[in-house]
Amino acid sequence: MFAMTEDNELAFSLPACKIESFMEGVVATHKGGVARIPAPVGGINYEPEWPACYGELSKYADSAE
Repeated sequence: MFAMTEDNELAFSLPACKIESFMEGVVATHKGGVARIPAPVGGINYEPEWPACYGELSKYADSAE
C-alpha cells in the first residue's frame, strides 16, 4: 500500500555500500538451503491500515484545492 507495489511485488531500500554483502548473503542462504528464493511471504493476508495521523494530514491537502 505504501510502496505502491502489486501483490506479487516487493519494494525495499538498501544503502549502495551494502549491496555486495546483501547479494552474497542471498546467494549463500539459497545455496545452503536455509531459505527459499523467492521467499514465501508470511504476512500475505495482512491488511495494512493508514496511520491515524494521515487522516489529519489529508484535511490540509483537501483544503489546498
